[in-house]
Amino acid sequence: TGCGESPTVRNNTGAGGTGGDNTGGGGGVVVPNDPLPLRVLTWNVHNLENDKDDSGAPGETIVTTAEYTAHRKAVGAVIALVDPDVAVLQEVENKAVLDDLNKTELGGRYIASSLVDGNDYRGVDIAVLSKFPIDSAVSHKGDAFPLNGTQGPDYYYARDCVEVHITFNGRNMVFLGVHFKAKSNDDPIHR
Repeated sequence: TGCGESPTVRNNTGAGGTGGDNTGGGGGVVVPNDPLPLRVLTWNVHNLENDKDDSGAPGETIVTTAEYTAHRKAVGAVIALVDPDVAVLQEVENKAVLDDLNKTELGGRYIASSLVDGNDYRGVDIAVLSKFPIDSAVSHKGDAFPLNGTQGPDYYYARDCVEVHITFNGRNMVFLGVHFKAKSNDDPIHR
């Protein structure tokens, strides 16, 4: 079976297994297609910013056109070489940069993309390129949680944890793209 095909309905005709009721089976059970390989890349592309003042972030860096083009080409060359089905990229300035990368350096090979605004003061975010449709993308930048086993203090993502849902080969896949804060001058309540 290939990716994108519907899950298979298989009849359950045997006796109940572990936890079963031994009534001799039951009706059809929806079983996902057999697994297929899926190549995933997660990469901090280090401030992939364009040559425009367009992020609205107070810490935005504006690079020259030559710097932007060179950085985009370098990132695109690696992605093209690895050829992932799904690429999760940290530190992409905005959707325009992601679209430039996909169109210019990658020949439009990714049919879906997403970029969710996070908490980084520089205006760089987590982006996703996918060869399969993206069902949804959810930010967790505002989620607070205590250290396991304690009542607090609350911790939160200094940048973001993006949750991306993709259906691949009849299976629901969830990817978590985390942009961790560098450990230099680390504030312990940011993760």
